[in-house]
Amino acid sequence: MGAWDNVLWLTGFALNLGLLCVLLHKRRFQRFPWFTLLIAQDAVQTIVLFYVHRYPRINFYTYWGFEALDALLRLLVLYEVARLLLAQFGMSISGVARRYWSVIVVLVGVLLAFEWLTPSSPHLPVMLALRISQMSSLCVGGVTSLLILATFFFGLRFRIHAQAVLYGLALYMFGKLWVHTLLLLLGNLQQWSALEVSLKPVYHLTLLIWIACLWFEEPEVKPVPEMQQELQQLMQPETA
Repeated sequence: MGAWDNVLWLTGFALNLGLLCVLLHKRRFQRFPWFTLLIAQDAVQTIVLFYVHRYPRINFYTYWGFEALDALLRLLVLYEVARLLLAQFGMSISGVARRYWSVIVVLVGVLLAFEWLTPSSPHLPVMLALRISQMSSLCVGGVTSLLILATFFFGLRFRIHAQAVLYGLALYMFGKLWVHTLLLLLGNLQQWSALEVSLKPVYHLTLLIWIACLWFEEPEVKPVPEMQQELQQLMQPETA
């Protein structure tokens, strides 16, 4: 690895540790257990990959194994944050999904299109990790965007911890989607590692945002009567 790679790895590891310290010291892990596990996994991944990068075969499978695990954890974090945000308005994920099923259909269609068009790999672990990462990036990117718009409309702002986690996820997932789009256009999986390295500064910025927001206490959320009326009308079943 070059000097620049070492700087990126060291910076990412230090920021991950800093965020973990905030989550533990401020006891945020109690509300965000999956998010805490995601950050801990990133720290462990940095250490493991640093020590195995000299062994190409081990590094190859280790990298793609962590990529699949990271993608699955992001989906769990999305569920965790969505549940917390919607609960503040007396809403549930299942209720929103039933009402806006058409959005889910469109998202599934986009997933299938990406799977069809993106280049594959003869290595089964790589192919599985790539598909899982694509699915996670598209789902998290799309759903976080919808949640940000909805919760912002109903009065939640950046200082809410769950909302801050959501903003960070959206920022990083749009970077991931950009990587997947370039990968699709280039048609060459050999460019994957180089494109992933270009995302590290974006991830570092995301970590700084999370550290700053999670350090401070969040304001109390008190839905106003007008907001509650809007929610009741929104969740009423459609009449023929």
